[in-house]
Amino acid sequence: MNLSSGYVELSQGMFVSSATQGPPLGVSGRDDMGRVYKYCRAGASDLAMGTVLQGPATVAGNLTLTPHTTTGGTSPGSVNIMVTCVSAVSTGFYNEGLLMVASGSGGGGSYKINNFFSLGGSATGQGGVSISTGATWKFILYNEDAIPVMTNMTIATSSKISLIPNPYMNVIVAPANTLTGPIVGVCTYPITATQFGWLQTWGPCAIVSNDTVLLGGNLVGVATTAGRVEGAQGAAAAATTTFLGNLLRSPIIGFAMAVGVQAEWRPVFLTLAP
Repeated sequence: MNLSSGYVELSQGMFVSSATQGPPLGVSGRDDMGRVYKYCRAGASDLAMGTVLQGPATVAGNLTLTPHTTTGGTSPGSVNIMVTCVSAVSTGFYNEGLLMVASGSGGGGSYKINNFFSLGGSATGQGGVSISTGATWKFILYNEDAIPVMTNMTIATSSKISLIPNPYMNVIVAPANTLTGPIVGVCTYPITATQFGWLQTWGPCAIVSNDTVLLGGNLVGVATTAGRVEGAQGAAAAATTTFLGNLLRSPIIGFAMAVGVQAEWRPVFLTLAP
């Protein structure tokens, strides 16, 4: 199966797990049936067919950081932002992620990270580094994401910076009961740990079911078993508390195209990202 983005055929086709990155993370591919896929990188574990996937967990220690305005180049037109990270993260964790202004001057700004390196270091090997606790790092934005030349978007000492990973970086099978990151799609073929491939976000696909939800029933992406879908109402169709609890744990990710059978892969129409 070949995927296309608009009228352009994408460089890495379907059913390929590659150690080398092709298109940018999050790029969409569409087949002639209207099914939509997003390009992703697997986390530390292999991804299994027919399982619900989540993105990386947001690192609380790297939220609302104070920028180094004297050395970070935060003036309008700059692409360099420097912050001291509180929490360590793995190699390349913030590749193609976002630098968001959480509060203060420039609040609401959101800029894509091109690469990053340590204070006093160089961009050699950019994107191939991990972040250690308490280290100061310079984050380089894409040129088109340079800080706008607008007074109300200036980053200053009053600003608080949050580092947000790309949702398609280091994806994992959604854990049982409680998500630790956003649901991003479904694995439709095996993708090897730390390699690149495609997850599905829209249209018919096979997902392992956790209950006997009725045809047409809404499905959530969190169940008592990792990676499974479950009817929004849970196993007891009349249990209002279960229904509300499931909706609080997970968004609706699609609807059943056939009656669910526990531990079997059943047809689901995904409605995550068209």
